[in-house]
Amino acid sequence: MEAALAERLVATGCGQTDPEAAANFLLRAHVLEPSALTRGLLLQTLALLNRHVEARRLARELAASPEGRGRWFANVADYLLRHGECAAVLDFFGRGGDDDDDARSLSAFVHDVFAVFADLVRDLARRLDGPRLALSIPVWGEAHTRLMLDVLFPVLLADGNLPALAARHEPCVLVFTTARDAAVMRAHEAFARVDALAPIHVLAVPEDLLDFARAFQTNPPASGQNPRYLLQNLGSYAALEWARRAGADVVNLWPDHVYDDAYLSTLVAALATDPSAVTCPAFRLADAEVRPLLVPRAGVLALPLGDCVDLVRRWLPPENYVGGASFSRWPLQLVWPVGDEGLLVRANHYLPSVVRGSRLARPLHPSTDPIDGFFLHRFLRAPEKIRGVARAAGTAAVCAVDLGPNPLVAPPGGPFDAAEVGRWLRQFLTPIHRAHFRTSVRYARTAPTAAWDRVEAEATRTVDVVLAQAGHDAGAG
Repeated sequence: MEAALAERLVATGCGQTDPEAAANFLLRAHVLEPSALTRGLLLQTLALLNRHVEARRLARELAASPEGRGRWFANVADYLLRHGECAAVLDFFGRGGDDDDDARSLSAFVHDVFAVFADLVRDLARRLDGPRLALSIPVWGEAHTRLMLDVLFPVLLADGNLPALAARHEPCVLVFTTARDAAVMRAHEAFARVDALAPIHVLAVPEDLLDFARAFQTNPPASGQNPRYLLQNLGSYAALEWARRAGADVVNLWPDHVYDDAYLSTLVAALATDPSAVTCPAFRLADAEVRPLLVPRAGVLALPLGDCVDLVRRWLPPENYVGGASFSRWPLQLVWPVGDEGLLVRANHYLPSVVRGSRLARPLHPSTDPIDGFFLHRFLRAPEKIRGVARAAGTAAVCAVDLGPNPLVAPPGGPFDAAEVGRWLRQFLTPIHRAHFRTSVRYARTAPTAAWDRVEAEATRTVDVVLAQAGHDAGAG
């Protein structure tokens, strides 16, 4: 039966093209003849459907079986590291993989990361007895360290950012990095200038963990990205766990991001409405194209909101536009140009720009799930109180840009297809994502005209079709 099942699933694409049909078939097969194979294939398929209540149960069952430490080790490891609860992760990686040195080394690495996480949270509690507003930045490696020092820190020095924040609050900056990169930072002029406005606390991530993550990608028993993603998210999760315990607010920043010249003061002003979190879209632009245009003056990079919007309009890859000749297979947002006036955006990807620690529902632990992934859905209390940052008529009040080596879009897949986009999005949509996706953000220099209403109507019709194809999101997270 198992061989016939495998052949049938391979023939149907194993749920990639029609995961609902694959899930129904697998559920029937599992009821008739439960096995590690049916559990493993169901785990993969239900994850694609964003049905994590059922998937977690299957992951626990597999984790407790010999097959979960053998043939299915990689699948269970991948799943638990992103979606598993703390006890399930530690229990699974405490068992290791049967007769597999790589699996055992990954298990030891995971336990080391959890131990470092606990140390970081304790260190933060010891250092930060007073501050209730922290800016969190995870960064390491020469390229990202230079971006932070040469671009992000000058952006933070703009009058409407750290200077405005320091005049009204007592912020601090948390930098999660390595000893080697910390030495480079402290020697840079921008470090001292930021530190003078908001004390910088440098928190150490052990070099040997980074060395393991780099080496692991060449011969992984699970996803080669798992160690890197665990470390990439480690500082953010540690800062937010400290905030949960201390009742503090965390502004989440990234070393390769660029913001407008009043980003921080606008975000913190939004806290007056008592949100559980403040979110905004972010646009991935190609570093090689945009970075030469970002030239600080006297060490400060002040980008008025209109200039930041113009930067997005000029350099956003065409694969983001719904009406273009080709469209991304992995869209972070759907974008419509409104003549020469600006861009209307429906985003399924939002930055958790500010998270209130007092609104986190339960303790955090290291995860490969980034805080701009399922994090808010899994951990935030009162998600209905998440707030975007917009002015009248939905016009954006802030602008965030992510500089990367690539435009973060898949190879062109032909014209926009709402059904195809919906099928892809179903694995990511939670009620929070769905609410964001239904809300337009208008990026414009001037007050919107009647042309915006026409584009808005088109966007609403398109998003309704996409969401209908995505289906339900019950049990997601």
